[in-house]
Amino acid sequence: MSEIDTAEIRQSVMEALAKLDEMKHSIDVLQAQIRGDFERKMELFRFSQVRREFLEPFFEEPYVIIPKRANEWYVIAPKWLDFQIGWLERSTKSYNIFVVNRYVKWFSEIPSGLEEKFRFAKPLPFKVYDGMLLTGKELQEEGMRRYRRFITRREGRDRLRIKKGYEFKLIAQMIEDGTLPFMPTPVNPEDLRPWNGIKLRSYQQ
Repeated sequence: MSEIDTAEIRQSVMEALAKLDEMKHSIDVLQAQIRGDFERKMELFRFSQVRREFLEPFFEEPYVIIPKRANEWYVIAPKWLDFQIGWLERSTKSYNIFVVNRYVKWFSEIPSGLEEKFRFAKPLPFKVYDGMLLTGKELQEEGMRRYRRFITRREGRDRLRIKKGYEFKLIAQMIEDGTLPFMPTPVNPEDLRPWNGIKLRSYQQ
C-alpha cells in the first residue's frame, strides 16, 4: 500500500471520528432537552393534580369577579373559554381580564346571571329636551329629589325646568348615574348614503 493510500485512509478515519463526535454531542443535547422537558412536565403535573369535586362548580362559574373601584369590576376568565364581557383590558398567557361597569350595558349585552352579581342601579327613564328634564308624572318627585341642584322649578306634572347653564352638568350627572338622557331622533334621509354592499379592493381579496 502506498503512502498516499495510507494518508487518505487516515484522513477518512479522522473525518468519520469527527462526525461521530459531532453526532454524539447532538444526541447528548437532545437527550438533555428531552430530560428537561420531561422533568418540567412532571413538575407541572405534580402541582396540577385535578380535584374532580371542583370541576362541576368550575364549569358552572368559570370566571372570577373582583371589584376594581366603585361600580366597576374585573372579570377574569381562562383564554380557552369562548367568553366575552365588557372590554378586554389585558391578557396573560392563560387568562383574559375584562372590565365591566354600568356603561357596558349601552354597547353590549350582559348575561342575566352575571348582571345580578354586579347589581347595577336601574336607570331612570328621564330625558333632557329643550331645557327640560322630562320625568313623567310618576317620577317627577324623584327627579326633583335626585337632581334638585340642577332644577329651578316644576313645569306641569311631568317635567322640570333646568337652571340656565346647568343642562350639560345635569346630562353628565345622569350619565354617571347610568341613565342615557338623550331623545332618540331618526336620521334625516338626506344624510343617508346609498348602500351598495361591501366591495373588497384587490389587496383585500
